[in-house]
Amino acid sequence: MTKKKLKVDVVVSSRERTVTWADDQKKYMLDWYIDYLKDQHVGFKFKKQHHLLCADALNKKFAMGVTVDQVDRQYRHYKENWKIIVAALSKSGNSFDHTRCIVTISESEKATLCVCCLNHIQVNYHFLCY
Repeated sequence: MTKKKLKVDVVVSSRERTVTWADDQKKYMLDWYIDYLKDQHVGFKFKKQHHLLCADALNKKFAMGVTVDQVDRQYRHYKENWKIIVAALSKSGNSFDHTRCIVTISESEKATLCVCCLNHIQVNYHFLCY
């Protein structure tokens, strides 16, 4: 009699559960990254180990149960959108209105921007008013 090995195919989902981030959790995460960055050298880049430290801090404070990858994605989301905001503010005639928490863009600049870029700018500057 020969023994046959059973081959078991297990489908593992690479996608993690969706986490809805509350505003105070987002603010805490961004503040954590800013505070951590202040103590680092010029040219410092965040790596997986740093996202792990942030995930641990979030899990301790809010009991969120977030993973390193979820924190990394959230960080990359804000980093990508921040480039749009910096580009908008670097152009002459554009400024930030602290009372309304919005970027004011000159009329000539508005004509050249797409609507989706304007929406990104309004959403992401919301966190500067905390």
